[in-house]
Amino acid sequence: MKDIKKLANILNADVILIDIATKQVNYLDESTNNSNKNVVNLLIDNIELLTNHIYQSLDYNSGHILTCHVNEESIVCFSFKYDDPLSTSSELMMLHSLSNLKSISQIIYTLYNSNDAPEEEVHITKFSDKLHIKKESNEPFNPKIFFNTETDIIKSIVYSRKANLITALEKLSRLKIIGERFASNNMIRGEKDTLISYVSVLNRAIIQWGYPVESAFQLHNELVQEIELSPQFLNFFQVIREVTWHYFKIVQNHRIHNFLPLHQRIKQYIKEHISENITLDDIATH
Repeated sequence: MKDIKKLANILNADVILIDIATKQVNYLDESTNNSNKNVVNLLIDNIELLTNHIYQSLDYNSGHILTCHVNEESIVCFSFKYDDPLSTSSELMMLHSLSNLKSISQIIYTLYNSNDAPEEEVHITKFSDKLHIKKESNEPFNPKIFFNTETDIIKSIVYSRKANLITALEKLSRLKIIGERFASNNMIRGEKDTLISYVSVLNRAIIQWGYPVESAFQLHNELVQEIELSPQFLNFFQVIREVTWHYFKIVQNHRIHNFLPLHQRIKQYIKEHISENITLDDIATH
């Protein structure tokens, strides 16, 4: 389990071990917060979902959980929470993990069992904003709805409105983009073009809001490079969701460290470094 925990740290995920028979949960990282525990408790209530497939990605409004049914007794879960303001995940690592769900699942299986992992595909399961299991239902593509929803996403990012962003992303997830918006003869090329266009829109929006131009262009270039290098997107909308939350956190952190009153910036710095030995000099320099 030590190597599995190391892998989770690299991917910036919380790792959880579930005992199927007893429904007991072992959080390998004791700092896991209550919101993550609530998600896992929901999964325990629906334990039959986790045993239907060896590898699954369970999506919800601000993250996803990758599960690996390692044997008849246990399930290993990697929980990725996009809206965690203390997350140190880079845009390159997040796209890498989402474009390699099967490989990561197989690594988890191999690390746990010390033998070759099955070739089964990753099964995608979606959750609503209330964390109840839902069936996928896509609305026909509507340009006006798409434009308005994209505008709502931009406003939510630049004004750091988390609840509004969750609502806007949920609206976007219901639009039937795949098959109507993508190149019919080359799905992966269509997905990449759409992602690059989306990143460009978000990038211009945060620059106009006041985010440093140089930093924004560096972010844009790194994201585009990672998109182009990705061989596939097993769960395309989840990539959109995570990219969006990444921009949200960037703007939110920029706002905190540049526009908040001094006492609130100090409070935020202490919160972000609560597990470290903080000195007055550290606080003064930030």
